[in-house]
Amino acid sequence: MDNLQSTDSKFSVSIRNLFIYGTSTALLYTIIFNVLTIINILIDVKFKDSLKPLDSYYYSYYSNTSFEIAILIILTPIYLFFMRGIRKDIASNPEKSTPTVKKLASYLSLFLSGGFMSGSLIYTLYAYLDGQDLSTNFIAKFISILITASLVFGYYVSDLRNIMDAKKDKIFGLITLLYVLIIIFANFSIMGSPAEQRRERSDDAKIASLNEVQESIKIFWTEKNRLPKDMEEIVGFNQGYSSTKFAGIKYEVTNDTKFELCQIFETLADESTNKSYSNPYNYGGGMTYNDYGGGNFSSASWAHPIGQYCFERDIKKLVPPKTGASAQDQNNGTVYPLI
Repeated sequence: MDNLQSTDSKFSVSIRNLFIYGTSTALLYTIIFNVLTIINILIDVKFKDSLKPLDSYYYSYYSNTSFEIAILIILTPIYLFFMRGIRKDIASNPEKSTPTVKKLASYLSLFLSGGFMSGSLIYTLYAYLDGQDLSTNFIAKFISILITASLVFGYYVSDLRNIMDAKKDKIFGLITLLYVLIIIFANFSIMGSPAEQRRERSDDAKIASLNEVQESIKIFWTEKNRLPKDMEEIVGFNQGYSSTKFAGIKYEVTNDTKFELCQIFETLADESTNKSYSNPYNYGGGMTYNDYGGGNFSSASWAHPIGQYCFERDIKKLVPPKTGASAQDQNNGTVYPLI
């Protein structure tokens, strides 16, 4: 009877420890994944590659590290307290320790984290050899992976060799916490504070509204062969649109084919800030106004300074010429070839 109770007790302890170590492994893998994700985004944003399309920086900037930072802030302390609690529990209750489960969890942690970081190193090297990354980006990413790997492997290898005492455990915990804090500080330094990111999101919403107005003007021109007189006509033309949706937008016709869209912005958006918006003179499918015989308008975009800014637009460069053998420019009579 006593042997049966002892077996049940050991089985319960094993299940409990399996759950604890399994949870710690999951936390570790999640933290490593988010650490390397944040670092890669920050490096790409900080060290701009002129050979990459600006849209890729727009994506990097707004794929936004907020969620990953939130994960680090919450899970890192949980993981550190979790591991310290495990060590204290083992020290105070050696009979509850299950070496087999503990070693299995440590080897699993090393295997998963090692596999992921090896994959990250391989992809980083591939991106560099393939010409996708600058040397600076490659070196920075490579070093960050090595630092992360040294922390993880240093801790778990020491643990497997039974040389990890309470003092070393505390030192590793402080180093890990400092490493995460440096990443969080770098994120706010490069990507901006929460207040600044809120202002940027506000400006993004304004750009989206401006783009909607521009699209409405293009449709209006296509159907009526003239520009709308004012914002009221644009709103009236688009049933279901509310005038409040485009609050703050000023629309002014400057001649028969040109107009301005004005808005007030709280942040700067240009190449220097790694923010870019789609070229308004892109007709889709890679075709631009230049492909239709137009001038050089490749620099036109939704880039803007802080404060009120007016975007000058030419409807003839926003709406592609009509297709057909006799397709003509509706303004100057230029004949274009068949498309």
